Amino acid sequence: MLDMAMMYATAYLYEHRDEADHEALIVTLRALLSGERDVGF
Repeated sequence: MLDMAMMYATAYLYEHRDEADHEALIVTLRALLSGERDVGF
């Protein structure tokens, strides 16, 4: 899942290099990675 999120972020920033919406990217990455949480402590 982490590889997919990194590839998505790279592709998004490449495609939208002039008008990238970083807030939307962060929201999308949080949604992609929300299932990857591990219990800490």
